[in-house]
Amino acid sequence: MVERPREPRLLWEELTAGTEEALVFERSHDGVRFVAPDLTGERVLDRNLVECLLVGAVLDDADLSGGQWRETRWEAPRATSVKLAGSRWREVEFADGRIGACELFDSDLAVVSFHEMRVDYLNLRGGNITDLALVGGSVGTLDLTEASATRLAVRDCRIDELVLTRAQLSEVDLRGAELVSVVGLAGLKGATISPAQLVELAPLLAEEWGIDVG
Repeated sequence: MVERPREPRLLWEELTAGTEEALVFERSHDGVRFVAPDLTGERVLDRNLVECLLVGAVLDDADLSGGQWRETRWEAPRATSVKLAGSRWREVEFADGRIGACELFDSDLAVVSFHEMRVDYLNLRGGNITDLALVGGSVGTLDLTEASATRLAVRDCRIDELVLTRAQLSEVDLRGAELVSVVGLAGLKGATISPAQLVELAPLLAEEWGIDVG
């Protein structure tokens, strides 16, 4: 049996109303609810968010790199692209949103979930990932190049391209994924796939290993 990842359990007693201006200019926020903040083009670096809820955030070309987020939910975010590189997340949820490019390379993610998100490019290159769930929605390219992932599960989610070049996987469950293409097939070591997925990947495996099928 593959061990399932833990998912965020976000239970807030009471949240204080926050403003877009405070989110941009103040570094730390604890127990705050932000509604429809527009961070288009903003550089909001090294922020510390604890027990926060952000509803309907617009993150087009925003740079939120280097942040520390704990027990925080992003509800219905949207962005053409957003930079989140080098950030640290613990118990964070993204839900019901649409993002073009999500740049999360060199980040530490622990107990994180993406629920019903549509992401064209989810860049987790070089990241340390523990307990990550992708549930529903779709990902164009899931890039795990040189990442370390433990207890990652995909459920009812389409992934057009899964990149596993030099990835290190443990307790990774891909059986609930609709996989279209895999790059770096050797990186599948440590993952669990279904018999049907194995059949679908057979042509790629034959090409990888130089096997002629005739």
